[in-house]
Amino acid sequence: MKIVKADEKEAIELASDSLQAGGIVIYPTDTIYGLGVDARNFMAVKRLDELKNREGKPLSILVSDMGMAEQYCRFTPFAKKYIEHLLPGPYTVVLERQGDGIAWNAAGDTVGIRLPNYEFPVSLVRGLGFPITSTSANLSTKPAPCKVDEIDEKIREGVDVIVDGGMCEYKEGSTVIDLRGKEAVVLRRGAGYEQFLKLQKSIL
Repeated sequence: MKIVKADEKEAIELASDSLQAGGIVIYPTDTIYGLGVDARNFMAVKRLDELKNREGKPLSILVSDMGMAEQYCRFTPFAKKYIEHLLPGPYTVVLERQGDGIAWNAAGDTVGIRLPNYEFPVSLVRGLGFPITSTSANLSTKPAPCKVDEIDEKIREGVDVIVDGGMCEYKEGSTVIDLRGKEAVVLRRGAGYEQFLKLQKSIL
């Protein structure tokens, strides 16, 4: 396992090489630390699920832009109206999935889309040209870490690269919003929730 600071020159290269080889990377975002693997790689996703004890739960992916997201999910006009105001930001939007490009690890027809307002993971995914998983760097049911020191030892020992970006800005998980229907449904309150309520009033 290698540890590198997010602002070091080799950070992107180390993380990218690991992800392309099927490895697991801990990375910082604007909300909390995430665990990333190549979201197209079934064996890598399976390894990640086993590490977190989260097998069978729906998958969220981190993308570099909405063009990448559109390859894996369906955008309704209603969803697009919200997304253009929410992303990039501390939100996970839930949409209907499409295609076979992602290593879908659970039943159902949804996928969470994450586009953080934080340069490192976005630059990483842009360079890779494919999405990575977006799930908190913790064991299932345990608190999500806002800095590397808070990450459980089992998780740290089970990954290939840790990218240390210091303390995360929001210090809590993203607000999760279901945009599949004709209204925005909050599935989990988290970072940016109050801003979302204000935004919702302006959109409506």
